[in-house]
Amino acid sequence: MEILTPRDFSVDGRRVLLRADLNVPISDDGSIADDTRIRAVLPTLQYLMSHGARVLVVSHLGRPGGEVVSRYSLRPIKQRLASLLDQPVRLLDGPLTGALSRFVNGTGPGEVALLENIRFQRGERENDPSLARKLASAVDLYVNDAFGAAHRAHASTSAIAEFLPAVGGFLMEKELRILGRLRDDPKHPYAAVLGGAKISDKLQVCRRLLDRVDSLIVGGGLANTFLLALGHSVGNSLVEQDMVSEVQELISASRRSDVDLLMPLDVVVARALSPGAASRVVSSSQIPDGWSIADIGPRTVNRYAKALQGSRTVFWNGPMGIFEMSRFADGTEQIARTVAQLEDAQTVVGGGESTEALKKLNLTSRIDHVSTGGGAALEFLAGGDLPAVRVLHSKAPERGLWVGGNWKMNKTAESAHDLAAGLAERWQKDEPEVVLFPAHPLLHQVGDAIGGSTTLHLGGQDCHWEESGPFTGGTSGRMLRSVGAEYTLVGHSECRRYGGDDDDRINAKVHAAWDAGLSVVLCVGEQQSDREKGRAHERVSEQLRAALRGCEDRLASAEESRIWLIVAYEPVWAIGTGEAASAEDVQDMCSHLRDELGSILNGTSAQLVRIVYGGSVNADNVDEFISLADVDGALVGGASLQVDSFLPLLERVNEMAEDSEK
Repeated sequence: MEILTPRDFSVDGRRVLLRADLNVPISDDGSIADDTRIRAVLPTLQYLMSHGARVLVVSHLGRPGGEVVSRYSLRPIKQRLASLLDQPVRLLDGPLTGALSRFVNGTGPGEVALLENIRFQRGERENDPSLARKLASAVDLYVNDAFGAAHRAHASTSAIAEFLPAVGGFLMEKELRILGRLRDDPKHPYAAVLGGAKISDKLQVCRRLLDRVDSLIVGGGLANTFLLALGHSVGNSLVEQDMVSEVQELISASRRSDVDLLMPLDVVVARALSPGAASRVVSSSQIPDGWSIADIGPRTVNRYAKALQGSRTVFWNGPMGIFEMSRFADGTEQIARTVAQLEDAQTVVGGGESTEALKKLNLTSRIDHVSTGGGAALEFLAGGDLPAVRVLHSKAPERGLWVGGNWKMNKTAESAHDLAAGLAERWQKDEPEVVLFPAHPLLHQVGDAIGGSTTLHLGGQDCHWEESGPFTGGTSGRMLRSVGAEYTLVGHSECRRYGGDDDDRINAKVHAAWDAGLSVVLCVGEQQSDREKGRAHERVSEQLRAALRGCEDRLASAEESRIWLIVAYEPVWAIGTGEAASAEDVQDMCSHLRDELGSILNGTSAQLVRIVYGGSVNADNVDEFISLADVDGALVGGASLQVDSFLPLLERVNEMAEDSEK
């Protein structure tokens, strides 16, 4: 997934909420033990500052449970951030409404304010839309650079994207790019090393990894449940009795998948998990009663190291033992050394204790990528869904740009032929895809004029819901296909207003067009009365859902969705009023439409459906709309009626397409 970033927006003078993961370790004396996560967000923050943005940084720290807890205040982070930026940073604490007001009224271009711990707010962890709406009301753009929290659907990472444009920061972009390559095209053999306390936290991930890796290596507390599942006694060790049957099935699944599942051969056990308690190394099948597993043993370390030596890709997440106690850190440190010494493998490490081990041993530079996300990296690499990433606007060059010229009830046979011929002669570029929609009596003349063109296509302005019959004035999909049409408009606002098209008839037309082999340009849009009642989104959702009723078979795959459907948003409320939709209006509605498509189709299909703007567009303003994250083209009216006005518009869209590929 290639997400949009602040580079794709003008941020000069705009208020920007930057969601960061500044959840750094704080020592008992209140100092920051490790500022890696603060430094990781600096490239995005400095870019925003240097481009004149007014930045509100939002982060969590610890788990205060929706209450104000002084030890979880971001005050130490504010001080470190100010030091790293070499400029003042204000901490906005107290009631949220007042804090946001102080940001809006007291933050100038290039200045930074830090909101007090967002988890002091009760609605954060519940993904409360009212909290998200309040945060969004203070800013113009949302930038998420908190990859470490991307697997959480919280108000400041997920719900907020419903209310304003949402893009990723440069750290988020880097994580998704690197981890995406590892997820989609890893080199084999591929080994995953998983540690940590509980298998319940990673069971689903383990299942998905079986389809991707050649070997799965387990250690730490989660390995205890594996040993119990094999029938071994584990003494007083941390174990999840209720997960034994699940782990047994995982072991069986690994055999069916021909994945080498490696479990501890020997372990370090202790009388008590305390610094001075007695400890010794025993076989993993001979753990004495009353003792607890504290680390993997030397035979296990050697076995795991040998297995990793032949790997071309290695992902490590989680400690092999009780790493925070130095006497039980050897297994984790040995794995760190082994992974760091792999010269022929791509190595990726995620998780706080794994990265802490690398840092302690001064091995971080030997790893290809040290992720800022533990659970997020693991979930993403296993093919899981990251809620905070799903809501970000993504670049979709695979959709391609599209421009339609709707000539409406204009032109004669001669002038239509001349216009089409002039375009065919002068327009020879592959992008954008261009479709001409003349009045139906002129289809034959226009088709003849563009017959030899590979860059111009023909479409009908409407399509009857029946294939043939006693329907005076009607034009069926089969008729349109017979004169070379590849597309048809359906549900245009003028057909709804003057032609009596309602939602049921439009649905019938959509299916009739598809049955005839036509791609559908489905027009939707809200009236002024819908806006006044606050139901603009609701109305276009109703239109979209009604029109696409029963679409499952036709739009079964992502590529079919791209081929058979284009959605054109018409701001009907602006027609004939002298008003025009702003870029913000258009992006808001087109983003909503894409989200709605995602609930009708699958997520990938929704991302491939082209959504175009059907308002007032010309060569002077087309880039304002085409540059929007969820707009893939335009349905053009008056500007398409002359070569001298339509051609410059097409040239400008082509320039934008070429720029996006650079």
